[in-house]
This record gives sequence, C-alpha cells and structure tokens, in this order.
Amino acid sequence: MNRIGRFEDTVSIGLVDPPAGISAATVTTAGTSAALELTAARGVTLGRYLVVLRSVSGDIERTSVVWVSVRRAQPQAWIASVERSHVEQSGR
Repeated sequence: MNRIGRFEDTVSIGLVDPPAGISAATVTTAGTSAALELTAARGVTLGRYLVVLRSVSGDIERTSVVWVSVRRAQPQAWIASVERSHVEQSGR
C-alpha cells in the first residue's frame, strides 16, 4: 500500500465478491502495510483465481485485481507436526 502525500487515515482492506469458497476477514491499518489472510474452503478446486481487493478510507476507495493460487497443503508440514507431537509424548 502506497500512501500519497500526508495521508495518514486508517484504511480497511477486504475482498469484493470473492470466488465461491475463498474468503478473508477485512483488516484495518493506519500503517503502510497490512496482511490480508485468504482462506480456501475444503473442496475448492485447485487452480488460479482472480480476486478483487478493495481499500477504503472514508469516501476514498481503490480496487486492485490479483491472482491467487489454491494448491494442496505441503505434506511435510503435516508430517513435521506429527513428529513433534510424538517427541513430546515420548519425553514424559
């Protein structure tokens, strides 16, 4: 997010009519960056989706279009968490 001039008001960022199964909670920031966490529901078809982001501050509104890729979760992350859990149990 690029602020122009001395603009310092809070900005809310969210999705506009996202594809079915893709969602995000709107975030508000007074800074120069924000993290919008997108979630894909189970059953969403893997692939690329166009997503529209809307930034709003008072009566000022801007939109941006971005590509979002929905991919399978990495199995290594699941295996790592199972191994960590196993070590904790055996350490008792």
